[in-house]
Amino acid sequence: MASIIKFKPFSGVYGHAPLCYILTIDNVRILLDCGWDEKFDMDFINELKKHVHQINAVLISYGDTAHCGALPYLVGKLGLKCPIYATVPVSKMGQLALYDALQGKLSNEDFDLFSFDDIDAVFDRVEQLKYNQTALLRGDNGLQITALPAGHMLGGSIWRITKMGDEEIVYAVDYNHKRERHLNGCTFDGVGRPALMITDAFNAIYNQPRRKNRDEQLVNQLVSTMRDGGDCLVVIDTAGRVLELAHLLDQLWQNSEAGLSTYNLVMLSSVASSVIEAAKSQIEWMADKIQRDFETGRVNPFHLKSVRCCHSMSELNRVRSPKVVLASGLDMESGFSRELFLDWCIETRNMCIITGRSSDSSLGSKLIKMAELRDAKKPCNNTIALEIKQRVKLDGAELAAYFEKRKAEHEEAKKKRQEMKRRKERDEILDESDSDDEDAAAAARAVAEASARVAQEEREKLEREANINGKDKEDVTMDQVQQHTFPTYSTHRRQLKLPLSVKMAYGDYLTYFHGPDSENHSISAGPFTRYGGIRRKKIAFSVTVNKPVPWDDYGELIDPEDYTIVEELKGHINEHAGNSDESEIENDNPFVFDDVPTKCIMKRAKIEVSCKLHFIDFEGRSDGESVRKLLERLQPRKLVVVHGNTSSTKNLSDYCVQNKIVEDIHAPYVNETVDATVESRIIQVKLSEHLMKTLKFHKIRDVEVCWINAKLVRRDPFSRKDEPYHSAPELITPIENVNIDDEEDAVESMEVDEDGETMKKRAKQNAEDERILVLETLPPAEQLPHRSLYIDDPKLSDIKTLLNSKGYQGEFHSGTLFVENVAAIQRTTAGTFSVEGRTSLELYRIRDLLKSQFAII
Repeated sequence: MASIIKFKPFSGVYGHAPLCYILTIDNVRILLDCGWDEKFDMDFINELKKHVHQINAVLISYGDTAHCGALPYLVGKLGLKCPIYATVPVSKMGQLALYDALQGKLSNEDFDLFSFDDIDAVFDRVEQLKYNQTALLRGDNGLQITALPAGHMLGGSIWRITKMGDEEIVYAVDYNHKRERHLNGCTFDGVGRPALMITDAFNAIYNQPRRKNRDEQLVNQLVSTMRDGGDCLVVIDTAGRVLELAHLLDQLWQNSEAGLSTYNLVMLSSVASSVIEAAKSQIEWMADKIQRDFETGRVNPFHLKSVRCCHSMSELNRVRSPKVVLASGLDMESGFSRELFLDWCIETRNMCIITGRSSDSSLGSKLIKMAELRDAKKPCNNTIALEIKQRVKLDGAELAAYFEKRKAEHEEAKKKRQEMKRRKERDEILDESDSDDEDAAAAARAVAEASARVAQEEREKLEREANINGKDKEDVTMDQVQQHTFPTYSTHRRQLKLPLSVKMAYGDYLTYFHGPDSENHSISAGPFTRYGGIRRKKIAFSVTVNKPVPWDDYGELIDPEDYTIVEELKGHINEHAGNSDESEIENDNPFVFDDVPTKCIMKRAKIEVSCKLHFIDFEGRSDGESVRKLLERLQPRKLVVVHGNTSSTKNLSDYCVQNKIVEDIHAPYVNETVDATVESRIIQVKLSEHLMKTLKFHKIRDVEVCWINAKLVRRDPFSRKDEPYHSAPELITPIENVNIDDEEDAVESMEVDEDGETMKKRAKQNAEDERILVLETLPPAEQLPHRSLYIDDPKLSDIKTLLNSKGYQGEFHSGTLFVENVAAIQRTTAGTFSVEGRTSLELYRIRDLLKSQFAII
């Protein structure tokens, strides 16, 4: 693959930590899995967040927290926007697994790193693929991805990445080559010799027992415990390996000879029923035998007749003992597996079976070590110090304070709702007033004019009456002014005459005539003046204006309430009143507590493990011998080893070197970037903008070539400084007269006059330096002339065809093309052409036709 490839692990190397890696192919960054551990450690997330906005795609291999647990945080909190690729079962089962993990956290502690909405946002972005379906990554990068069957879990994937049909990169972790009850084994069909293979060393030094012996051990332990009256806790994951175990135990329970039907078999997780229902619809992803049985007899293996699904501890307590419980939470740090273990571990009749390994610091890993010591008859400490987190109900002063706080919040929310309601009503009124048409405005003006006329007539009438009945204003006293009465407008019953065409929208308008000022009672202002001493009078009259009928494009708007039956309308009103913020129920009981207030507490305790412990491997991974044989068959050109402890990683690397399976092996540490470029003589260089503007390209066939005079410098990739003839300090000696018509020649030119030590220092510096190589324009004074370069490789037969099309007849004789006794064209062993002949106009025309077949730079 002629690309620059880099690989950087953020987690999942030299240990059993969750998997999270970034694969960089040229400028494309692909996030390979993004898991999170049981403690949701933020260390590697803080390092990963620096690269979130540079990620172009995410590939998910399996649907569990170890492979996709951190995606909700990246999408919900860090704003990851790139597409996510996974198979259909991985998308569904991964969503259910994260639901259960989050619910397990919330049941014991306050958890706010991500929410259920963040989980939904992740899987809404997933682009679902089928096996052997090739998908082109977004952009013009030319990268293609293909999901291959990996076994291990339903829909598990081995990812094959290619660029324009070139050599392949294979990402294969946690795969299983063995066929199981409900899954086929992994397959590498269509994969040749990978240019780069990324694989794990999880089981490099681990030898698995045979499946028959493993199943017999499981059945014997379960039967012996239940016959003694004890309960069995089987610790398993949420939506992956639990399907294999549930299918096995359901078949055993239905076997009458086993005698297990009298005992109860329970699957305990918050999404147990959903997992089983999802598995029923994924038959096409399962083993060939299951598909054949379903096609012939419509037999669905996950119509589990003997398995009862429970979703809480209260449901489990109603199930009669003795019983076998498949509890979710493989690490036993939270969830039902931890809670049930703390309840059952003190009873010697009970038993706990752990079916998979987790990180070294988890409770599950500690119990596995204790079980191994017990099986080896070695002394061990049966006491474990744990941090027990619980969610308990509030009481006393805390409960009263909680009620007061919630009540205050409720009252504040009620005030806000009422204020919003008032604002909404006010805005509606303003909108209605703004929507008045011209007729309404004209009607308002008519009413105002009519009011003014009535007021003027009333003032004139009052003045006339005062002049007739009164005396000189100098002889009138204040008592006479106060005792003087004036006739009101109502005695005359004068009617207001308005134009009949007046129309006014939105109801009745009421207008008032205001008489003279009632506060002007001075002696000098008697009743015989225009306004002196006359109290204000109000004459009320109403104008009824019909409300316009609203219309739309289809006619008159219909109000549904006009056609509603009275009884239904009353019921709707009563229901609305019951839900209203101002209802009588709410006033009587201002706050109703739907949830029980709780708090989270943590205490340290020493737990005595008295129950029986066993580790029975149901992980479904290939063992070390199978991994080594697979590498011998594929023989990748480069190998990156991840996801294994120190001893297993070193063992697999040494085996590949000693047996000459792979010559170039990398086992990087956390946050260490390794150069996994397959071609050893590739250097990625960026051309500056000013240089691109000065280049003159010549098209030859399907490509364009040009001559470059430039110098090579190292620059910050985010720098926008691009000045012509920039004289910044250079970390790499400028290269003059670089002819980049061939990658190999360019690289050879870069290595001129450099000794081996300088190259080693540069390689070491380039691996750590984030800056990029840039070709910048040389100053004109430093640019040297060069000989013309002819680029192409035409054949003499092509030249003959060209000349014939132009009217020149040519014939071959002893490897020479003779053209009408004018010119002789020969091609030397070095690939150059020579044209000989008599000096004439035709000779120069033939020479020009020959030159036209080359790109001359």
